Amino acid sequence: MRHDPERFVTFVLGAFALMYYFGVGAQIVRVWRRIGRSPVMWGTTPLEKVRVLGAFLWPLPVLLWAHCPECFRGLPRFPFLESWPIRLIGLFLVCLAGAVVTIAYGELGDFWRIGVDPGSGDGFVRTGIYGSVRHPVYAGLWACLLGFFLLAPNLLFAILWAIGSSAASAQADFEDRHLTQRFGKAYRDYSLITGKFFPLWF
Repeated sequence: MRHDPERFVTFVLGAFALMYYFGVGAQIVRVWRRIGRSPVMWGTTPLEKVRVLGAFLWPLPVLLWAHCPECFRGLPRFPFLESWPIRLIGLFLVCLAGAVVTIAYGELGDFWRIGVDPGSGDGFVRTGIYGSVRHPVYAGLWACLLGFFLLAPNLLFAILWAIGSSAASAQADFEDRHLTQRFGKAYRDYSLITGKFFPLWF
């Protein structure tokens, strides 16, 4: 594939987008069986519903581009980023994001939700990766979207990275406020020793 970079990139992006849907679907089924109800929390306000819907919709442009890259030929590109070293950095970020999200899903266990659950459990996870980072899933999304952009440096993926990163940051802040209201000093103390997306020692 060294002499056919578009084929390489479309394969990687399409595969990872499909793996995302498979992973989220499997996690929904697993947690649903364990807690006896859907872990997808649609919320009560239109904004909450849009945020949850975004978790299911963001891979669609990736799949569309991977299926039909020629449909986007007219998009502005960033040719100075189109090289194999940059593509390999993008691939590394996507693989790293997948590993981080997989670990985070496992460590969340039955606490895993899409959206904010107003009646979830009696505590929050603060061990493992959550001992250093409060929102590793959103950090993984940020890294994944950056990796997609480096693999296919065009306007579509630049916009997807910008919107996805902003939405992930806003959702993380929303969840921080919710958990602070729910757990008070315990969550405030936890926030002081953890980073939102990256460990504080970065």
